[in-house]
Amino acid sequence: MNSPELKEKWQESLMDCTLEPETHGSVLKVLGLVWRPATDDFVFDLRGLLVILNERENTKRSVLQSSARIFDPLGFLTPFTIRIKCLLQEMWERGLKWDEELPPDLTKKWQQWCSELPQLHQLSIPRWYKTHTQQQNDQDLRLHVFCDASEKAYGVVAYLQGETKDGEMTISLVASKSRVAPLKRMTLPRLELMGAVIAARLGSTLMKALELYRTQLRLWTDSMLVLHWICSSAHKWKQFVLNRVTEIQSQTNPKSWSRCQGKMNPADLPTRGLTVQDLKQSTLWWNGPCVLMSPEQSESTQDAVQEDEMNSELRSKYQLAVQLVNQDTELLKPVLCLERWKYF
Repeated sequence: MNSPELKEKWQESLMDCTLEPETHGSVLKVLGLVWRPATDDFVFDLRGLLVILNERENTKRSVLQSSARIFDPLGFLTPFTIRIKCLLQEMWERGLKWDEELPPDLTKKWQQWCSELPQLHQLSIPRWYKTHTQQQNDQDLRLHVFCDASEKAYGVVAYLQGETKDGEMTISLVASKSRVAPLKRMTLPRLELMGAVIAARLGSTLMKALELYRTQLRLWTDSMLVLHWICSSAHKWKQFVLNRVTEIQSQTNPKSWSRCQGKMNPADLPTRGLTVQDLKQSTLWWNGPCVLMSPEQSESTQDAVQEDEMNSELRSKYQLAVQLVNQDTELLKPVLCLERWKYF
């Protein structure tokens, strides 16, 4: 339980949060988000969650119940929410029981995450993309999807690029997704490829929702190896890479994939996590990389693909066939009658 001083401080921040929506007039709920018509933006109403956290416990059950109450269908808070997902995974790795008291190091992370929650009500996301086009299929309108991965998580983020009525370039955050890395350890290139799969799925979904053509979709990764996999024949690679490259190529055009610099990749943020304060001030997250502001986006320098990493995923050219033979000379019948399985 919290100390009296922390509890009093928490209640003060809770009062500030509950009073904030009142100052902007009537609000409406849209897809679980709070829409303020007066300012035409989305905000997050976490009053119910903050009341519960006022009497929170330092257990895995409490962490799961609290994190599940943040409904963010479009992924505006992904760099913040990924932190609690990684924390939950760490609890599972350590084998903690549902009502077991958290260790001091995990308790510190949990308390820090909770202390930042009241600041989320200060975030406001514009509803309008500010694009001015005669038709949705206008070629000036483009959807950019970035993907990235780290050892802890992999994620994607999408931006809509268009022009205002005055002809100025505008970039708007549309949606994002993130997932924690599997408990079974895998190489970073494979995690990058899993991020590319989510990017292809998100791009395909958003194209249908925004009524865009495939030529208006552009996808970005900072992994030269993943880009090489996507732009090559899927049947060259082992089953893991083959299945994912096949799905990516079925949903997107390999020519629409490009490489961006790692430091300019906004998808890096939901793979590592941000505090609420850093999230509020992150122009890379809300506005995308500055390279999108140019009429024709240029790719970064093409680095050479590491041969050992690429060759490790190549499918073997030879297949091993094994036939069982009975060593008993008295029995002439084979162990397996292969003629039964002969194709006619």
